[in-house]
Amino acid sequence: MKLKDMLSDKQLKTLKSMKTLKESKTPAWQGQFKNRKHGEPLPTLASIQKEYNAKKGKKLNEEYVELMELEEGLEKIAEEWGRWKSGPATEKYDIKPARKEVLNFCMAWLKKYIK
Repeated sequence: MKLKDMLSDKQLKTLKSMKTLKESKTPAWQGQFKNRKHGEPLPTLASIQKEYNAKKGKKLNEEYVELMELEEGLEKIAEEWGRWKSGPATEKYDIKPARKEVLNFCMAWLKKYIK
């Protein structure tokens, strides 16, 4: 029995489109991670912004932030996040929405009190 006899028309169409994509000279990801070595983590927003600013010739200006000693407070937030994330009641599927909620909460708080 041939493969095309075993598959539905929709499955055949999908298979053909996958073959076309595979044979295409342009990869689906368009080279976004072409400089990343196998096993390295994907870039973060911070690393992408840093790279972008470096290409534009801009240096991140942190002279005010350094004077404010904010790291202790941020480390406390990260510590609490890590404690919750590794806690016994935390399910894997809860992590992504909880992260989004924490980030939104922090941004809303900062926008409210830092004017």
